Amino acid sequence: DLEDMDRALKKGGHTARSGAGLSVGIGVDSGVHLGACRQVDRSRKQLMKITRQRVGQNAGSDSYPVPNATEDQEEALLRSLLCAYPDRVARVRGESGNERSLLVTGGTTATLSDESALGAAEFALALTLQEHRYGKGPGRVIVRSAARIEADWLIDEFSDDVEERETFTWNADRERVLGTSDLTYRGLTLVSTKMRGVSKEASAVLRKAALAAGAEKFVADPAAVPALVARSALCAEHRPGIPTLDEEAVREGLSNLCEGMTSFKELRDANLLAILEQRLGPNGTAELARLTPLNVTLAGRRRVQVHYESGKPPWIASRLQDFFGLRQSPTIMGGQLPLVLHLLAPNQRSVQITTDLPGFWERHYPTLRKALMRRYPKHAWPENP
Repeated sequence: DLEDMDRALKKGGHTARSGAGLSVGIGVDSGVHLGACRQVDRSRKQLMKITRQRVGQNAGSDSYPVPNATEDQEEALLRSLLCAYPDRVARVRGESGNERSLLVTGGTTATLSDESALGAAEFALALTLQEHRYGKGPGRVIVRSAARIEADWLIDEFSDDVEERETFTWNADRERVLGTSDLTYRGLTLVSTKMRGVSKEASAVLRKAALAAGAEKFVADPAAVPALVARSALCAEHRPGIPTLDEEAVREGLSNLCEGMTSFKELRDANLLAILEQRLGPNGTAELARLTPLNVTLAGRRRVQVHYESGKPPWIASRLQDFFGLRQSPTIMGGQLPLVLHLLAPNQRSVQITTDLPGFWERHYPTLRKALMRRYPKHAWPENP
């Protein structure tokens, strides 16, 4: 500020009056060179002349009112600097009084010098940049001189360089898409606003994250989706022509479900399993339930879950006593396919795996019964199971 410099110089010695009325102190102890001060004064006159010409050419317009007040003159001068250095626009980071950094258009990051009197500005012109290197490490850019500007000035002066961009990113912690609408100047963000609502771009981000996570993440029982695929393949194997549901169809169903959504919670609430079953059609869904039931009933009316896995025959597991009273192995596929039976001891460990229950009763149970009676005497082990 020339007035502050003038007052400081007056304290250091006598003053000389310049042609423009600028008082410049010429003190031995002032530490300021008179020639440099005159050069500054000449530059000031040139800038003010350019500013007056610019204002005179646009007098009466909304963008360039006649600068009667000091504030108007300062704004006109700063706008002129902006037009001279449109590639030096920077956004200020950090609080005034602490070390602050500048993000300059083009991606350069610089540190604002402590000598700068920028004040509490959000946007600035990085007028003087100096790169400092320390050994072989990366250099550090220092901004010695900066001038404040307003974001609205960029819209006034360089509207073609100001763009509005919508950005959608995936937040893994919140499991949802976050959208922002950014007003940018040459890639530098001026204003960022959170977006609400759903767009195709937001659903596309969700779709990518959902497919990477897998359909199992969006159902109560993660094994239910691969089981559905295995049941469909099993039905097609024994009933050619029946609609099938493979892994590609599952991905397609999940992908379609993402339309109009932005979060994993919405996908979980949508009942993906039922939607996948609907892809088989009414007849296909009915046949799937009839031929590959999710549960079978044993002799004591105990319902046991049937496990379906790709590449393996379907199987069930239950205590050996639960099979007492059964002469034949439980079956699926309309009685054509016997289930693999995991017969468990009271400690829930398998003592036999078989698909031939009558053969097990006849050949293996008598010997196994003796061992079980010794280990579990409180349980009933009848001779004729």
